[in-house]
Amino acid sequence: MRQCRQLSALRFNLIIAILSASLFNANAAELIVMQKEELQKNSSAVPPPLRFQSALGQALAEQMNRKVRYLDLPRKRFAEALEAGEADVLCGYLPEWLPGAFDWSKPFLPVAEIVVTAKRAKKPASILELKGQRIGTLIGFVYPDLEKALGENFIRDDAPSIESSMRKLATGRFDHVATTAAGLYSQTMQKDFSLPLHAPLTIREFKTQCAISKNGNVKADEVNKAIDTILKNGKLTDLIQHYH
Repeated sequence: MRQCRQLSALRFNLIIAILSASLFNANAAELIVMQKEELQKNSSAVPPPLRFQSALGQALAEQMNRKVRYLDLPRKRFAEALEAGEADVLCGYLPEWLPGAFDWSKPFLPVAEIVVTAKRAKKPASILELKGQRIGTLIGFVYPDLEKALGENFIRDDAPSIESSMRKLATGRFDHVATTAAGLYSQTMQKDFSLPLHAPLTIREFKTQCAISKNGNVKADEVNKAIDTILKNGKLTDLIQHYH
């Protein structure tokens, strides 16, 4: 009888240990992906590049055998939240765009930086033809090629989002907007978009990275390994083609 009670106690303790370990692993095995707060809206109303960020986070989490969780914040909170470990990764950035004490993944997300011009104005043949002209830009973003070429003649007109910049362009606030090919695509795909535009002027092409919290659940090596996998198995290409 005593032996039976001991066996029952051992089984009970073993079950508790297994359940505790499972709960611990469920909590630990998580990737918290930070993204713009616009993703709190109905997904059908969210521009494709933002949905791409969500899908990319899911793809990286799958390669790490983690569950993805999203943290939706305004852009001005990104650096603070990442440094505090509220999120693990923020993708689609460069160190000069997001100063802070983070680790960084390898460059892997292709980006084309462009200037788009309304057809009511002359299309610039080169960056130099933008001297002294007001250009729609995003708050907190740097434009090194425009800054280098135009110097003090680079006249910014900052807005909180590409949507806001394009609205200003439509109302005639300025004739040019600095954005990315993906950003432009997200706007021209909107049902109410009707502003005639010139073919964009390409400023430069490069690859962005993921900022990785030093106080989060993952390390840069783990993120880079996941990136290598989605590059090799074609998952990243599939996502880019689907959302861009």
